[in-house]
Amino acid sequence: MDRTDVALLARNRDRAAFYRHFYEPLAANILHGIAVIDASCCVVLYANTRFLANHGVAQGAKLPLHCSTVYGAGGQPCLGEETQCPAMRVCREGTTRRHQETLPAREQRPPRTLEILTVPLTTRTEFGQGSEVLIIEKDGQPLLRPRGATEEEREHLAAIIRHSADAIIGLDLDRKIRSWNQGAVETFGYTPEETIGRDFRFLVPADRDSQREYEAELRDFERRDILRNYQARRVAKDGRTVVVTCTRSLVRGPDGGPRGVSVICRDVTMEVLLKELIDHQIRAMSVTHEIGDVLHSTRSVDEILQVILLGVTAGQGLGFNRAFLLLVEQTEDGGPERLRGKMAIGPSNAEEAGRIWASLSKQRVNLVELYQRYREESARQDVLVNSIVAQIDVPLSREDHVLVRALRSREALNVLQGRIIGDDLEVDRGLRELLQCDSFAVVPLNTRDSALGVLVVDNRITGIGISDADLQMLKVFANHAGIALENSQLRQHLERRLEELAQLNLAMKENQAKLIKSERLSIIGEMAARVVHEVRNPLVAIGGFARLVRRGLNAEDPRSDYLRIISDEVSRLERIVQGLLDFSRPKSALNLREVALNEQIREIVAMATVEAEAHGVTVKEAYDRKVGKVVLDIDKVRQVLLNIIRNALDVMLEKGTLRIETAALPPAAVRITIQDTGPGIPAELRPKVFEPGFTTRQEGTGFGLAIAKRLVELQGGQITLRDSGPPGCTFDIVLPQRVATRAEAEDRKP
Repeated sequence: MDRTDVALLARNRDRAAFYRHFYEPLAANILHGIAVIDASCCVVLYANTRFLANHGVAQGAKLPLHCSTVYGAGGQPCLGEETQCPAMRVCREGTTRRHQETLPAREQRPPRTLEILTVPLTTRTEFGQGSEVLIIEKDGQPLLRPRGATEEEREHLAAIIRHSADAIIGLDLDRKIRSWNQGAVETFGYTPEETIGRDFRFLVPADRDSQREYEAELRDFERRDILRNYQARRVAKDGRTVVVTCTRSLVRGPDGGPRGVSVICRDVTMEVLLKELIDHQIRAMSVTHEIGDVLHSTRSVDEILQVILLGVTAGQGLGFNRAFLLLVEQTEDGGPERLRGKMAIGPSNAEEAGRIWASLSKQRVNLVELYQRYREESARQDVLVNSIVAQIDVPLSREDHVLVRALRSREALNVLQGRIIGDDLEVDRGLRELLQCDSFAVVPLNTRDSALGVLVVDNRITGIGISDADLQMLKVFANHAGIALENSQLRQHLERRLEELAQLNLAMKENQAKLIKSERLSIIGEMAARVVHEVRNPLVAIGGFARLVRRGLNAEDPRSDYLRIISDEVSRLERIVQGLLDFSRPKSALNLREVALNEQIREIVAMATVEAEAHGVTVKEAYDRKVGKVVLDIDKVRQVLLNIIRNALDVMLEKGTLRIETAALPPAAVRITIQDTGPGIPAELRPKVFEPGFTTRQEGTGFGLAIAKRLVELQGGQITLRDSGPPGCTFDIVLPQRVATRAEAEDRKP
């Protein structure tokens, strides 16, 4: 034995003496092995002669002993994970264990099978709360000797029962109380004289659930004769509910027949309450974490407010009956800040609450699912509480008001029966009457730098008080809510600023594009003027001389074809120069007049019909009767339409269809549509069709559509190339029914 073992045994000698003094009188009359072992340090504190003999230990061995002396292998302590030591296993599991073990033959005794009962001891002794276990080894012999027990020994056993800290109650077969020990007096508060002869049921609470549990307990006991370590609620003399762990056993006489029932009850009220408190705190922390996740994943302020209220009132959340949210707002006239009711949630009355809670109890959903369901049904819920919160409007200058006080002090306030707990100040009667409740809590919603609002919660339906623990959880939750609310407000502010910047950037790009276009037009104008001056006269001379010389030649003269080509090309150059000149001219004044648009378009189409028939093109017209008289520059509209129609006729080489139609567009616009069945324009080229100089035809100038767009926009209209699919193209021209004059247009600018 090393020095560590010697020191360990020395430290446990006093404990061994204590257990020897306690168990020796009882163990002397027991034919089975009994021992007390401290599993935390593998020390046998007490063992009777039978136990030592069962394990081959000499009778004169001094206690305490190493556990390995009786259970270990090779003198080594049995601390491994796979140990079969019953003491170690029970200590780890914390429950009573019953098993069998075969002992080898010793001292001419044959091998025997022992039934071993190992029980954890939780009784506090003068040495403190230990990790001892009681081991009883039964080899089939009666537990107590049938005779030979002295009166003193029987009295000793009776004294153990009388003075046990646990309540030990004896019942007859009719469940009438026949014995009531001191532990029962201390647990339930009744004296033996107050209980003897009464039915045990008087200790069972009168509520329906407790009575049902007791009936189930009796039925189970009739089937099994023993019920071990079940938990029940009982009523003490002073009305307290006592939570006890019970063992109910059938007592049999010498003949084996039933004689009565023993009920052993251990008061575990404090342990249960502590466990419930810990469970509540863990659940509240979990709920707060879950609510925080939902809050920080939500962007809208209104949605965050809904999550706050739902998290406070839902059974999956903090479980209050009602919640009211008020935010700090500036008045519309720029006056002082006020606390104004924003939103609320909660049932209107007990009947509605019962219906809602019964429905939710059948639907096991988490907080996120509950929030999604609430969003879908919120329009028809919480009408009364929202009408209440809408009436709350408190100026922040009212420092004495409980809502403002909580906001300013950044402290949660608990109001009980109309007075603030801790300060004993009376709360504003108007607020209490509006809420129809005298007991509630007020929690501020703050960030580090600002006060956002307050949260008011109550249990008006159930009447349950709000504890300090509830208040602490509300404060933790309010911190999450305040941060999420501030983040959402900041996010919305940033989004507004980003939108403003995006609009400014878009306007800047548009202005830049207009500037570039203006510069380009300016350059084109200068070039056009120079080209017209330098090129037009020589072109006219070349074309005129070519036509003159051609008229003097015979038709069969090959030079005639050359002169024709020269004349045609000069004509094309003249058109380009003229288009360039037209496009580069400053915006001319509008010649506005009232005209019947459908009639004017019929005349324009009639002008193009002869050319269309020459191309073998069919012209179809459809005019909306709702299109009446309009005020615009019809000459410029005629120029636009003829340009588009001639382009369409030029591209339809074979027989095709040209469709022109009008339509009235509410509230005050008209649309002119021109559609052809030509080859169309590829999708990648469509964005360029209105750019000056762009053309898909070899003989085109590239200025026709650019001029058309300019003339339409000059009248406040819009021209677009519609993606109508092949074949052909569809142009839509939208014009106002009354084109504004330049002065009117200037007046409308912001």
